[in-house]
Amino acid sequence: MMRSFNQQQEEEADWLAGCLLLPRDALVHSAKAGLTAQQIADKYCVSVKLATYRRRITGIDAQMRRRRSYH
Repeated sequence: MMRSFNQQQEEEADWLAGCLLLPRDALVHSAKAGLTAQQIADKYCVSVKLATYRRRITGIDAQMRRRRSYH
């Protein structure tokens, strides 16, 4: 049986997997605790690449930078 490949579905599945593995709330908590991408990856058993991507795509890094500049 031939399996059809749908690029959009694959990208959506990757996005959903990232959301489920590293929810934004977990990233906020980790960032407030000062954890690095490596520490987040270790804590949640994901790759550093995924931890870095999720921090960037959710805006956590920018949020934490703004927070630090106000204090």
